[in-house]
Amino acid sequence: MKKTLEWVVRHPIPVLLVLILTTGFLGYQIKNLKIDPDITKSLPQNIPAKRLYDRMSELFPTKEFIMVLYKSDSLFSVRAIQQIDELTDTLEEFPEVYTVISPTNVKIIRSQNDGMEVKEALEEWPATAGDIAAFRERLYSNPIFIRHLIARDEKAAAVLLLLHKDVDAKEFAGRLLHFLDEYNQSHGTHLASAGRPIVNFYISEGVARDMRVFFNSGILLMLVLLFFIFRSFRGVIIPIVVVMASVIWTLGLMALVGSPMSHATGMMPILLMAIGIADSIHILTHYYQKAANENDRKRLASETIQELWSPVVMTSLTTMVGFLALNTSNHEALMQLGIFTAFGVFVAMIWSLTFVPAMLGMLSIKTRAGWRMEKSPMSRRMEGYGMLLIHNRNLLFGGIVVVVMLAAAGLIRLHVESSSIQQFPKQHPLRQVLEYVNEHFVGIQTFQIIVEGEAPGAIKQPEVLAKMDSLAQFARTLPHVGSVQSLADFIKILNRAMHGDDPKYERIPAPVERETGTFFVERNGREVAIEKTFEVPGAELIAQYLQLYEMSAKPDEFAQFVDFDYQNAKITVFLNDDRGSVLNNVDRQISRFIQQHFGDLRADITGMAKLLLVVRDMVVRGQTLSIIVSLLLVWLLTSFMFRSMLLGLYNAIPLFFGIFLNFAIMGWFNIPLNVETMVTSSVAIGVGIDYAIHFVHRYRQRILAGDDYEQAVPNTMSTAGVAILFNSITVAAGFALLVLSAFKGVRYMGLLLALTMITTAFGALTIIPVLFVKFQPAVLKRAPGKRQI
Repeated sequence: MKKTLEWVVRHPIPVLLVLILTTGFLGYQIKNLKIDPDITKSLPQNIPAKRLYDRMSELFPTKEFIMVLYKSDSLFSVRAIQQIDELTDTLEEFPEVYTVISPTNVKIIRSQNDGMEVKEALEEWPATAGDIAAFRERLYSNPIFIRHLIARDEKAAAVLLLLHKDVDAKEFAGRLLHFLDEYNQSHGTHLASAGRPIVNFYISEGVARDMRVFFNSGILLMLVLLFFIFRSFRGVIIPIVVVMASVIWTLGLMALVGSPMSHATGMMPILLMAIGIADSIHILTHYYQKAANENDRKRLASETIQELWSPVVMTSLTTMVGFLALNTSNHEALMQLGIFTAFGVFVAMIWSLTFVPAMLGMLSIKTRAGWRMEKSPMSRRMEGYGMLLIHNRNLLFGGIVVVVMLAAAGLIRLHVESSSIQQFPKQHPLRQVLEYVNEHFVGIQTFQIIVEGEAPGAIKQPEVLAKMDSLAQFARTLPHVGSVQSLADFIKILNRAMHGDDPKYERIPAPVERETGTFFVERNGREVAIEKTFEVPGAELIAQYLQLYEMSAKPDEFAQFVDFDYQNAKITVFLNDDRGSVLNNVDRQISRFIQQHFGDLRADITGMAKLLLVVRDMVVRGQTLSIIVSLLLVWLLTSFMFRSMLLGLYNAIPLFFGIFLNFAIMGWFNIPLNVETMVTSSVAIGVGIDYAIHFVHRYRQRILAGDDYEQAVPNTMSTAGVAILFNSITVAAGFALLVLSAFKGVRYMGLLLALTMITTAFGALTIIPVLFVKFQPAVLKRAPGKRQI
């Protein structure tokens, strides 16, 4: 390694040429980088709910829906009804739309003398108040869709767009939003939209916006901090080039392998900026500290990198381990975040070990007055801090114990919670629409229960429909369930319509029904009507009802509820709250009901609500394992690096302190455990270990150079301590830029990461030296030639 680094310093031109050409090639690939926030694509196929969700595309012609809201203070007026009808006709023309259901075209089922009639709610535009009243009465006679189509306060109507299953829903959502904006301007309407495709579109917009904001603000922040630290052109430009190369190589690789940006990987550029700059700061700080006593620029660059390559490699490897541990989540988006960020850290390490010494070896030695002093002002301050630790070590040790005990109380307040809606700011138009829909309509979040029969026609059996209806009735009693839709609801209404709209027949036909019919018989040469009671199989009645309905309406009216062969059916549960705790309760209650009442009939839960729960559970479980794996691997790596398991444990102590404090603060400030906040710990482990490695590495050098345990503290503080302080402030400030995100969870993540950088740096600069002085581990006096226990 030393020969390689020496060659880099002596031959900078070919090194720089290779780096520039590679950067140009990967940078050119970024034009092909795409953004896809769809969480359903990031789940593995071995999850039953994911397989079933994908299978819905095979069974049913539509899987996604969008709700278009028409807002008006006078909803039941001639003008409003006309505008809703015109909007319905216009939306039906979109080729991506499978069908449209609106207050004007929804089907109304009613009894008539010879059976039943199926007509649209609005046959012609109303002209009088009586016409409007009649339209309103017909609309409210449909219990299946009324709460989906008319707000409780009657100040908004919904037009439901069911999309074809093979449509790019996010791309269509963008075009639809643009169309609605133009429609509002040209027609004077107040249209808005909601639905998962709309959410994914706004997430994509937020990710793209975050990347721009993070990159621009990150570069500006780094420029300011680096100038403050080094007060030199090279001290600013060299680290900036390193982090930009790290970001370019990583994004270029993602584009090259066809991996899109997601909600998780959208924060990666600022993570790489904050992390990738660390090694450059350490190298440049050490370079300037040595520059006062060296006149040969190549020898100075060579000696600097020879002394620091080991901790640079060690810190980079431990950071990579922390990110790679995200692979334990089994969640593709988080796995991509871990893999590509680890690659970016590796790139930053390569550039720090090649580009930085190559440039320093080419540039003349220039240092400002502060660096030419025997000890800079900052070095003297850190040295004084080291003396303070020595003289007050018992008091500080006791204070740390008290802080840990107080923090422990916050752990019992931790709770798991997540919400897609609450990720957006309160003033965001999407959040306002979603909250309005949840308050005044049935809700936008859905579970789908897929009922699978053993053979074609199984769903027409009364026993199957009765179980489906019992599940729907039970689900409607659960908190936050706004509505339940299934084929069983239609069968009950058809059965009622076929019995003169008698309410007692609004039920699923029994397996065998006793029906009364009028028959004409010939008596005394005349036809006489007589009433006769007879038995008929319920399945036969149901088949007749469905046939009569399809004759009066479109043949595919039931396609969203049952497949073509009537072997598989879908029950949709709408919820007006997307918090994880609410979804989890509904999921458990429905699962229990199915187990207790469905017997041999197979019914499985899927839908976006189920997948959100799967993601939450995967991340919480996976990140718990990730934290354990990260800590274990970091301990083993540092034990190997320092040839001592004990020193590996000392390196891990600041991590335990930082993570413990991180979770405690989350508990005290009611910050929930979710996808973003759980990832914080794995990131913090990989990055936070760097400070301990640099401190222990330099402290051991001072001990081997002849310092005693107390004397080594201020001497280490005046060199490595300065770099650690500068580094932690820069990295924490970089992570803090995440508060500029469009998403609430990412903002929390930025604050927690920034805090953890400060607490782990505090642990390295305070806890480790206090422990070293207090316990004086003998392993520090042994040269690292072989492994020490």
